[in-house]
Amino acid sequence: MRDSPSTALTVPAMFLAAAGEYPARTFLRWMQGGRAWRWSYAEAAGRIAELCDRLGEHGVGPGDRVVVYTGEAVPSILLHLACAHLGAVFAPFDTRSTPALCELCQKLDAAAVLTTLDRAAEVRDVGLSVVAIGAGGEPATDDPEPGRPFPDGAMAALERLARDLTGDSLYMLQPTSGTTGGSKLVMRRHRAFARVSRVLGADLGLDRAAEPAQRILVVQAMTHGFGQYLLATGLALAAELSVTSRIDTATPLGELRELDPTYVGFTPRVIRALVQDNGGAAAPRRLLGPSARLLLTGGARSDDDLLRLLHDQGLQIVEVYGASEFSLVAATRPGQWEPGWVGPVLPDAELRTAPDGELLARTSVMMAGYHGEAELTRAAFTDDGFYRTGDRVEIDGRGMLRYMTRARDMFNLFDGSNVSPAPGEDRMAALPWVEQVVLVGDQRPFVAALVVPHASLREPLAALSGALRRQVEVDVGRLNCALEPGARIRRVALLDEPLAAEHYQVVANGKLRRVRSAIGELEAGAIAALYGTQAAAPQNGRALPLAIIDVPGAGEERRRSTRTAARFLLLFRAGDEMWLATAADISRTGLLAESQLVPPVGQRLTVEIVEPWAGAADGAGAAGPVRLESSVVRHAARGFAVEFTDREHSRRLLGHRLAP
Repeated sequence: MRDSPSTALTVPAMFLAAAGEYPARTFLRWMQGGRAWRWSYAEAAGRIAELCDRLGEHGVGPGDRVVVYTGEAVPSILLHLACAHLGAVFAPFDTRSTPALCELCQKLDAAAVLTTLDRAAEVRDVGLSVVAIGAGGEPATDDPEPGRPFPDGAMAALERLARDLTGDSLYMLQPTSGTTGGSKLVMRRHRAFARVSRVLGADLGLDRAAEPAQRILVVQAMTHGFGQYLLATGLALAAELSVTSRIDTATPLGELRELDPTYVGFTPRVIRALVQDNGGAAAPRRLLGPSARLLLTGGARSDDDLLRLLHDQGLQIVEVYGASEFSLVAATRPGQWEPGWVGPVLPDAELRTAPDGELLARTSVMMAGYHGEAELTRAAFTDDGFYRTGDRVEIDGRGMLRYMTRARDMFNLFDGSNVSPAPGEDRMAALPWVEQVVLVGDQRPFVAALVVPHASLREPLAALSGALRRQVEVDVGRLNCALEPGARIRRVALLDEPLAAEHYQVVANGKLRRVRSAIGELEAGAIAALYGTQAAAPQNGRALPLAIIDVPGAGEERRRSTRTAARFLLLFRAGDEMWLATAADISRTGLLAESQLVPPVGQRLTVEIVEPWAGAADGAGAAGPVRLESSVVRHAARGFAVEFTDREHSRRLLGHRLAP
């Protein structure tokens, strides 16, 4: 079982080879409670064997699906390796949302949830089978116990468990947004991670036999491919995995320097955060510790200026391009980094371009498909097995690859998350107070919306600002419930004039065409105001937004919602007071209004149906808004009901516009 790196086609084979050759080497060193803790490969083998026994006691065996529910790197690594040795297929999940966790468990028919002690109670409360370990990976306490004896025969036990695995065995179900914007689980085989470990290890000239061993920093979430690639590379190199107490952009720079890794892997947004913590690009102090020699980056468009900074500080830069569905297809060669270019296409990768310019990719380690999504899987591939990447790239005569942009209507947030704006835009465009909407967020920390309100609202917006603000908060908060967490709209800018027709137009089949690059350039001032990146100032002759509105709850976990979206926008007037409300139901005699302001029963109100009938002709043939007198007849759970005062007039105005 202790294969060489070139023949170790499973993750357990790589771990067992490293533990067998270098049992006393440090496998994990992590920061917790203000100090560094350490496990050797032999100690880690014992912990993993114990976890395998516990999982077996809970009925988890080869082929079973389990959910690993933790946001911490150390327990994630141990739980993932225990599942790998058992042959159980795990889906990592770190979002603190019990409903979403239950939904995932139901989708997978999960045999158990593997979690940490701090999350165990919430999982048990909803009736799920739970295996819980401590924050440091120990089974019964929250305090790490390095040096504790591990069970005799742990290595032999792990070898017996993993002996039937092959490179084609499923390793994990990796969450990804992919190119269609929806949440999917990519079925990934062991072979894919063995290949990556070679590309990011031996192919970069790194030797597992070298002393001292490589120290690989792991600050990426283990839910994503980047974190898994670093784990596999560490195993192939028999390296130490160095883990800070907090991960991603929250990585403490002081802990990073104390761990002093030789090999670091960062997404572009983590590089930005660390440089900022270090005092900015002009700071004289070296960003990383004295031992850092290699920087691996990928997952989003790189920032060449920051990479130059780190290159000038003595780091070898390695950029990679790929995706979970087909793994890596291009990587920088040792010492050959060129700003703006990823590197040469890998020898075992096949790339070609579709007629529309989209890159198509095929490797020997393609995904097995999207779990439970046969139609999405078929749509993701060409008939001859090439994956539709959704990207545009340039490949020059040397075989060097440069990432250009998305070929499909998508963008990437700072963290590399793919966001398809269409679902959010379609839902917002259906809101009755919206005339035009464009979502923005490329290389930004969150998704925001540029919205042109309905024409009848723009002129009196000063008087309606408070009412419209409340309506934006309610409606966008509601539609966010149907979007993936990373695609939720956190901030809205209301614009006072429509977007140019050549940039925002209806094309074939009634679909909207948004020229995002042109809109982004024209509305640079509004976008700067949305993200607070600079002092707000008009640009390109466009006024600043009429209002910037934060959407409550957009940064919280995804909530379930069965509420029906409102179809009508209403303007109520009572004397000098006026406010907006929505309605999901209108009849010829009255309507049910959803509103935060609830007038008393008997109150006389003028109702103006702003949308979808603003500007419609009335029964007499005169053009104008539909206005009806009404009175409040009862209060409802989220608003109130009114009856129209002149029923004959209301039937005449509404009868031909409403369904029978």
